Amino acid sequence: MVDKVIVPISIYHRHPEVSTTHFYYQKHCAFFEILDIWNGNLLGQRRDHYQNFSKAYQGITSVKISSLAAKEKVKYPRSFFIKGSYDLLHSKFKKSLVVKSCSNMCSKVVSEEIYSTWNLDNLPTFFQEKIDGTDIRAHVCGDIVWPLQVETKDCIDYRYASKGSVKYTKIQLPYLIKVFCKSIAQIEKNKFVGVDLMKFGKTYFCLESNPGPGWSTYHHPSKKLFAKKVFKQLLRR
Repeated sequence: MVDKVIVPISIYHRHPEVSTTHFYYQKHCAFFEILDIWNGNLLGQRRDHYQNFSKAYQGITSVKISSLAAKEKVKYPRSFFIKGSYDLLHSKFKKSLVVKSCSNMCSKVVSEEIYSTWNLDNLPTFFQEKIDGTDIRAHVCGDIVWPLQVETKDCIDYRYASKGSVKYTKIQLPYLIKVFCKSIAQIEKNKFVGVDLMKFGKTYFCLESNPGPGWSTYHHPSKKLFAKKVFKQLLRR
């Protein structure tokens, strides 16, 4: 039997987390070393994705630059990275804030009535201005933008809402908002991202960008057509 080498033309991955004690951890690291130098068609982030390691860094780089590309039609909520007592922040800011993950570790966004019961004095904490508006998730795959608007939810962070409580509507985004979303993907060198937007009145805010979006969990009839476009993107050389 002659050994054969299979050379892929495309790779799609969502950056799975593997424990350092896992049996395949070393192979996991080797896989990312390959992605670092691979020039094929890649859907998903490479290892050196600084914007995801730090949401604060993402806010002052890809989000800010993309806002300029979209003629500042998208704003970034005022954000604060603090270690120590946040009493002064509350006394000066005088607006509602949320606490969210500051890194690539997923966590639930919580409002003041929850985080006020926590002891955060010794933890670097990422505070962000609470935007009261309508949630929009825009998935970008190549040149395709698939935007869904959240119509119902039973908590502030719809991603962690109870099963069946979230309803989506497919919407049309203005041209410059689509320019913004595509610009984020381009700057972060990732052909497949999920951009979290919030619309308040006529103003759009970008909360963050996700480099490994769980797009298949967004249940809406339009997902079938988007899935075909994802597959078509994978077939490109």
